[in-house]
Amino acid sequence: MADRADSLASLSRDIALHIKQPDLVVIEANAAARAYGGASERAGLWWFLVHHLLKQGIPVAEVPPSVRMLYATGKGQASKGAIIEAVATYWPTWKSGGNDNIADAAVLMALGRDHLGAPLAAVPAKHRTALAKVTWPEVAG
Repeated sequence: MADRADSLASLSRDIALHIKQPDLVVIEANAAARAYGGASERAGLWWFLVHHLLKQGIPVAEVPPSVRMLYATGKGQASKGAIIEAVATYWPTWKSGGNDNIADAAVLMALGRDHLGAPLAAVPAKHRTALAKVTWPEVAG
């Protein structure tokens, strides 16, 4: 057990160090209840990573999956394919290659950029209602 904890702590430190010093990190809310293997490890990594980012003074915004889907598609529930399609439509320079994890990351980045006043592209007003559903941290600037 100690080896796994050490491994997760080390991995989260490495990730946090590679992030450098952004204005904001937007991360999907921890989904430990999902029915995939390794739920406790994913939850542990999520918390270790958030802890390291906050310790570096990096503001972190936590976005529930339904809010990510709303920003991408205008609906709070959407298939992986719909998210991939939304990325191809609104943010075509961010190639997902059909990978839903990359598409999700692109949506979170676009949401954060929109919040910071530098949207990557215009999205419909219904999609932008997602911005009000996030508790945004204070960002220096």
